Amino acid sequence: MKEGARVSETAIFQVMEEFRPGMTQAEYLNLFSRKCFEQSVNVIDAIDMNAFGTHFSPVVMGCDTPSKEGDIIRFDGGATYLSYLTDFARVFCLGKPSQRAKDVYAAECAGYDTAMSLIKPGVSMSYVFEQAQEAVRKNGIPNYLRGFVGHSIGCNKFAEEWPYVSPGSREVFQPGMVLSIELPYYNPNLGDLTSRTQL
Repeated sequence: MKEGARVSETAIFQVMEEFRPGMTQAEYLNLFSRKCFEQSVNVIDAIDMNAFGTHFSPVVMGCDTPSKEGDIIRFDGGATYLSYLTDFARVFCLGKPSQRAKDVYAAECAGYDTAMSLIKPGVSMSYVFEQAQEAVRKNGIPNYLRGFVGHSIGCNKFAEEWPYVSPGSREVFQPGMVLSIELPYYNPNLGDLTSRTQL
């Protein structure tokens, strides 16, 4: 999974180096897949649930609408390496982001940092959920509401696996768990600003 995450992150940064206003979502998704497969014969799939500009709902099949200056581009997913999935997010802006986009992303990062600071063996997943969500609310998104802020990940074809870092979870963090911690925010005026990593 570490190698899959490395391949994915390398690919996304290679794509963003080549990305220019006018590139379509379909072109972006195609380029990301090629950048993943070019790195290793052990890459057997590459999925990007991409959000593009104000089209904030993640898709796997891109549209032909050209990107423009100021668009938020959200990468979400990763390469499947020897049947192990990866799932993390990176957010980029074409040009200069608006102050509102910066503020929202800072709130998301506050929630993410809170979650990461609390995760250790024996801590309940529901507690981490509550504290992470509250941190986002206190830092600029007072109505922020999520069903979960993380999930297990491994070989399931659908990246999100039980257990979930959610309000109803009875699970506690244990050594050896592999999780994706995520705090997405979707807004039709801004796009998708997501703070996420895999650990």
